This record gives sequence, structure tokens and C-alpha cells, in this order.
Amino acid sequence: MEQQLNSILIKHKMKELGLSVQNLAKALDVSREIIYNWLDGAKSPQPKNILGLTRALKIPYKELFVIDSSMEPVVAFRKKAGTKTTDGHIETAVNMGKAIEPLVPYMGFPKHRKPSTVINPRNDYLFIQDVVAEFRTSKKLKDVIDYHELIGVFKELHSVLIPVLWGRINSHENALHIHLPKSMTTWIFLNLDTSPLDFKFWMSHEIGHILAPELRGNDGEDFADNFAGALLFPIRLAKDEYATLSKLSDAKKILRIKKVATEYMISMWTVLGEVNKYAKAHNLPEFSIPSFGGVVTNFNKQYKLVSEAIFNDKKPSAIDYIKLADDFESPFFNGLKAYLKENRKSASIISRVLNIPAHDAQSIFEDLMNVTN
Repeated sequence: MEQQLNSILIKHKMKELGLSVQNLAKALDVSREIIYNWLDGAKSPQPKNILGLTRALKIPYKELFVIDSSMEPVVAFRKKAGTKTTDGHIETAVNMGKAIEPLVPYMGFPKHRKPSTVINPRNDYLFIQDVVAEFRTSKKLKDVIDYHELIGVFKELHSVLIPVLWGRINSHENALHIHLPKSMTTWIFLNLDTSPLDFKFWMSHEIGHILAPELRGNDGEDFADNFAGALLFPIRLAKDEYATLSKLSDAKKILRIKKVATEYMISMWTVLGEVNKYAKAHNLPEFSIPSFGGVVTNFNKQYKLVSEAIFNDKKPSAIDYIKLADDFESPFFNGLKAYLKENRKSASIISRVLNIPAHDAQSIFEDLMNVTN
């Protein structure tokens, strides 16, 4: 949790001691502007000035600060089935967020505009369909969405996409979403070691999180899932498919869903899920297809992982990985390089931010610093 100066107590003590801003600034040998910045929370005092404040105001150190949990990084995981999120995962992700915070000024975000969000988001089927319809129209998306079309959306929403290879590096199989309330920025770690059928859903899921940052926990996950499904297979398509599937046997339903999943390059689960959500919202019978999960598993096997397709089944070098970020229109590595140079940081920051072993971080560091922009 982040500590902030207890400005209320400081102002009270200044009044009690008859100290003006000018008097306090003179006592600490700083400008009045700096004092105002401290009191407004715009800046934090350096250690030597913290000691000066405790002495000048006769305030114990432990009372000089208050804990502001609202500025703590907010994390959300997109885990594979059967994988639990532990306290250790959450702690690691929060620490990643804290390590990321200093990078914000190097990512080119607008300084005076907030990212667009949904007003009063809620997990209501027709509400989400309306949100999706507006979103699709504003982004000029076609029925079949290519994941490259989604990439540009993230920058508009003050978000940084960071492609990662967690499946190969350390068997870390989740996509990770970190929201930093102080800067109102979002950082999306997208694992490329996944099926292309799931990849677009994960990207869409993360967009759902970004659009509704106030929804957290199960409500946030449900909204993001519902948004993703509706974005990739909206109500108009679900309505048509419901009418089609209603006329077919279970065996033919499976063949039809395979065909649609292939056409839209989405999971069979997404197709069936959106059709059943449509049915539930309109008080119609939902479909339950025996052995559907096994069929989906076999269907997915025909596709290479996204990372395998991108790197032609070869293990990428650090430089290949760095250049991949350009394909995702990500400012991450260019911004990271500028931060490392300006602040003379080592490879350890890369290890913390990407949650990778030190030797992998060192390889990225060496190649990154030698890359010519």
C-alpha cells in the first residue's frame, strides 16, 4: 500500500505552531512551491526533508504518513482452467505494478485526458450488447474481428500491451492485467503461448476490464467475459445461430458450431456460450450438447499456438522478442529503453517488470540497449 503525507495533520500542526508555508519552507530550506506540492500530494519529500518535517512540526514519523490503499495496483488474472490464483500470484503481480509505475512517463500517454470508460457498467445482457454495439461502431469493426484490429484499441484506452512467453519461460499460464490508479494506466501481459482461438477472447476480455475499471473481483471478471463474448459474437449472430441450431440434431449442432468457430476464428465455447446467453435473456430453452468439451479439445489441437505461428516453431532470441512488440504497436520496449538509459538502471528492473528469471532479463537488457530505434 502507498504512503502519502498526512496533509490534514500537517496543516493542523502548522496552524497550532503559527507556522506559515513561507516559515516552514525557510526552516526546511526549500521553496514555498515545494511545500504546496507536498500538501497537495503532487510530490513526496526526500528523506532529509521528512526528518526536517518531524522536527519542525513535532510530529512522530509514524504519524506523518497515511496509507492510501486506493493507489495500490489493481491486478486481475486470466488463468487457464484448473489453475488457481494464489496469494503469491497476487503479491507478485502487485510488485510488478509497483515496478512499472516509474515507466509511465516514458510510454507517451496523454497528460491531460482520461481514458474512455463505460458509464455505470453492470452485468446485464442487453446492457453489454448495447456497449458492444457502440464499441464496434466507433472502431469500425467487421463481424469477423482479426486480433490485429484490437491492438490499436489498447493505446486509445491508455493501455500498454506487453506480449510475453510465460508458457515457455516458467510455465506461467495466465494473462495478467495491472491497473495503476495513480496514472490511470493499464498494462496487459498477453501470453503468446496459447491457442489463437483463445487469444482474441483474452484480448477482448482485457478490453472489457479497461472499460470498467471500477468493477473488481467476480463482477469485474464476469463483465470482462461477457463483453468479450459479445464483442466476438454479438447478439445478431447469436440470434441467427439459435434459430439454425434449433433445427439440428446434437451431432449436426457440433458440426455447425465447428463451422462457425472456424469462420470467426473463435472458440466453439464462445459460439455456444453466446447462443445460450441469447436464449436465457429471451426465456428460450438453452442447448446442452453431450461430450461437447471433448469435441472442443480435439478441435483446438489442429491449431498451433500463437507463439509457434509467429516464430515458425523456433525459440525466439531476445532480439526477436523485443522486435515482436512493434507488431503489437507496443511502446513498452522503447519506453523501457529510455527509462533504463536515463536512470542508469540494470537488468533487474526487467526481471521484476516481466516476472522472468535474471538470465532471461539480462539477455533482453543487453539486446535492448544495442537496438537502434
